[in-house]
Amino acid sequence: MLSVLITLALQAPSTVPADFVAKSSKGSLWDAAVYTPRLKTPSGKALAAAVAKDGKTALNQWVTEVQQGLKSYKPDMVQSYESKPEYAYERGRIASARMFIYYFTGGAHPNNMSRNYTYWDSKPAKLADFFTPGFDAARHINYALMERLVNNPQAPAISDGTVRELSPAQLEQFVVTPKGLVWTFSTYELGPYVVGSASQLLRPEDLGPNFRVSMLQGR
Repeated sequence: MLSVLITLALQAPSTVPADFVAKSSKGSLWDAAVYTPRLKTPSGKALAAAVAKDGKTALNQWVTEVQQGLKSYKPDMVQSYESKPEYAYERGRIASARMFIYYFTGGAHPNNMSRNYTYWDSKPAKLADFFTPGFDAARHINYALMERLVNNPQAPAISDGTVRELSPAQLEQFVVTPKGLVWTFSTYELGPYVVGSASQLLRPEDLGPNFRVSMLQGR
């Protein structure tokens, strides 16, 4: 089975329509901004509202940390933070989005991470919701992902045995696409900074007969 490997570049350009949420800046000290995906369906609007709320909270926390740091040192470069949608999908009752979060507070290099959101009928959806009741989705998906990630060059921590299983939180790090579910692992999760982040697609045939494939189409 073919897999999809997606490597995210720092401050990668995004073509996902987005709306401005909040901004904080102070001269040459820091500059921060948060955006949310522009979605239209009830589930999409609920997702966008959650992204905006989380984004504001994260921005305020980041600014507070920067202000604390400025008490002991003054950086020679502007410290920056940006959260923007990298992927968004909505159809029928389903909405899903991945946020790309970039931040730089000095040091050898900037950092980034991803945050995934999926809503069904305007409420947060979990992995188990995509499978028939009673099915051990976490165990099944952990095995399916590990089986594919062991051959993924962006996941050396899997192939060298450092990571032997995925955490419950990592198993929820997926977005919905018309072709299946895509898991994204942020920088440092499955390898050193130099390898960046990695993503893995599981198609309906990989997800198995207990997967509710109609949910990919929002029904």
